[in-house]
Amino acid sequence: MKSLLSTVALLLLSFSAQAQTGLKVGDRLENHRLRGQIHLTCYERGERASVYVNCSDSYLTPSIRSKFTYDSGIEADKVTLTYTNTSGKTKTKSSKIKGNESRENFNLWIWTLTQRPLLKAGENTIDYKLTNDGSTVETGSFDVLVETQAVRTCGYRSYRSSRLSDCRNASYVCGQYFRDMNYCN
Repeated sequence: MKSLLSTVALLLLSFSAQAQTGLKVGDRLENHRLRGQIHLTCYERGERASVYVNCSDSYLTPSIRSKFTYDSGIEADKVTLTYTNTSGKTKTKSSKIKGNESRENFNLWIWTLTQRPLLKAGENTIDYKLTNDGSTVETGSFDVLVETQAVRTCGYRSYRSSRLSDCRNASYVCGQYFRDMNYCN
């Protein structure tokens, strides 16, 4: 009986160790999508422009960035995370390790000319590789679910800007709009 209890305890400990390997923010995130319309009037050096802008945004909770963490007790100095999308293209990101977590936060959601996110909406399987002095000491994978929430629509609002460039590219003003509207809550 004592041997059976020891085996069960060991199995539970190994399951909890595996459950702790992954993103520090957890394995379930929510994708919030926002939209709304603004009217923007821009003035600069005697010139005037006016545009209507359909603003949209998307963000994750609890965070758009996260550190990788593990609790296997393996000594490692670097982690490499790899995601393979449905078309077979892989994205790889790495960070040095401090203690049992990555030094850097990984970009989970921001998509720009210079950044690619690690996650997409739906189920994501991320492969990880821990290395120490260039030698692989542990490999594995973990799943992260990104649940897409219903689109929230903010009310109409007007803005004025002292820069004509805001009327050509309203992304800054859209960001301000969503903050002013408390992210459509």
